[in-house]
Amino acid sequence: EEGGEMTSPHADEPKRYDYGFDPERKNDTAAAIYRLAIECGPRVLDVGCGRGIVSGALVAGGREVIGIDLDPDLLADAAQCGIQTLEADLSGDWADLVRPHGPFDVMILADILEHLEDPGAVLDTIRNEALLAEGGALIVSIPNASHEALVVNLLTDRFDYTDEGLLDRTHIRWFT
Repeated sequence: EEGGEMTSPHADEPKRYDYGFDPERKNDTAAAIYRLAIECGPRVLDVGCGRGIVSGALVAGGREVIGIDLDPDLLADAAQCGIQTLEADLSGDWADLVRPHGPFDVMILADILEHLEDPGAVLDTIRNEALLAEGGALIVSIPNASHEALVVNLLTDRFDYTDEGLLDRTHIRWFT
């Protein structure tokens, strides 16, 4: 921890989707997700947990977190944060891996749905497999296609994809 911000276990190695994290920061999606999740129950499933930056803070706050992701390198970082990790492809039978650990009080899908061919199938699986406990919280964040930065780009005839952010080149779905 440096200056109140938490970083990944390998802070000296620049990696994709690595960022400083301050749970008190205002107007910050990761901080808002953390604040919602910490209030919603002790058992958390972080779908697409990445390096576990937010979930690591949840573990430090006494939550039991299982994180799933497709990238084993990201999962290795998440495991160093105290997160129990499972390697899973959301286009496959990921519920079979998760079901024995559930149901969960909180499920986080932070900036995941826009990367999927069929995001509705993931939401259907959560409902149909009863992965979320009765009264549990599903916390979802998605980039908004009507965000002012995107609108400005469209109005100025620009739509240049980038390595991360709103125009991340791996986004295949857009939501408003």
